[in-house]
Amino acid sequence: MNSPPANGRRARRTGIVLTGGTVGSTYLQEGDEAVGLGRHGAAMPTPEFELITRADPFMVREISVRRPVQLLSENFLPEDWPKIADAVRDLVEVDGAEEILIFHGTDTMTYTSAALAFLLSDLDAPVVLTGANRPTDRAGTDAYANVTASFYALAEIPAGVYIVFAGALGRPGLIYSPTRSRKQHASGRAFTSVNKRPLGRIDGDVVEFRGRERRPAELPALAEPDPAVMRMELFPGLDLDSYGRLLIDYGIRGVVIELYPSFTASERGERYSLKRFVSRCAEHGCQVFAAVGKHPHGRPSVYETTSALARDDVHVVSMIPETATVKLMLALGATDDPEKVVEIMDTEIAGEFA
Repeated sequence: MNSPPANGRRARRTGIVLTGGTVGSTYLQEGDEAVGLGRHGAAMPTPEFELITRADPFMVREISVRRPVQLLSENFLPEDWPKIADAVRDLVEVDGAEEILIFHGTDTMTYTSAALAFLLSDLDAPVVLTGANRPTDRAGTDAYANVTASFYALAEIPAGVYIVFAGALGRPGLIYSPTRSRKQHASGRAFTSVNKRPLGRIDGDVVEFRGRERRPAELPALAEPDPAVMRMELFPGLDLDSYGRLLIDYGIRGVVIELYPSFTASERGERYSLKRFVSRCAEHGCQVFAAVGKHPHGRPSVYETTSALARDDVHVVSMIPETATVKLMLALGATDDPEKVVEIMDTEIAGEFA
């Protein structure tokens, strides 16, 4: 798909990765509020191509397209992340794309963005994920605002992976970290930036970027995730002893457990003790990492149970639980050495540390 150069301006070489999601969907039938993947004949333009044509602010672009998967984002699995990463690399290395725009459903976009930030940490091109709250054939769709903001951002931001989202026509787009963001709402400004301000803002054609240049870490190649990871959130009465037996029986290799906001966890009794849970998992080759949903300002905690976690070798990572889960899958996919897994988890790769 080529747009001829206008006014002597060099055509931008853009790679488009289509993965499905609301941004690539249409309503199943008139009046039906369920969103389903659109089924179009070969001669009918897809919603994504209509989006590109209408939302591109530059109108001077050489476009190459890959569709590695076609899924609503709630159906994504860890095995799909490398497929998208491979499509991105192919567009850059084979087609010569200078920038990449990925259409993705919003529900699990932050998991994919975190995975791509780790898988593509050496890629010398900006990669933006965007999507929509409402399909393009519905009144009030935000798809055009999100895609237009993404095109403007791609022209200005440095190499790295980002989420760009406006959420409504006439609203500035925001540039989010791929590893420190969370979907918080089903409409409007769907994403929130955790523990930091968004990396930038797109207001009309003005792009303000506050991020920093990426410094790739020297680590084992992260290529294939091991999905044998469980994420758990503490709550009063969580029977960690029973969960420990289940995890061991099912061959789980890693656990990310979300602590209470003050970096605390129960020590009361064998059934509820995090210390016992970690020890039992370690005996069976399952590594446990602890995280909090949002790091508090100032001193992390003054509680005795927090000090006990450190004494009991509960490994706390400075990441939001979602990102820690993705990173642990990739670390376990890269090595069977527990010390190497810890090294990967403790090394900042894509701005994930709070």
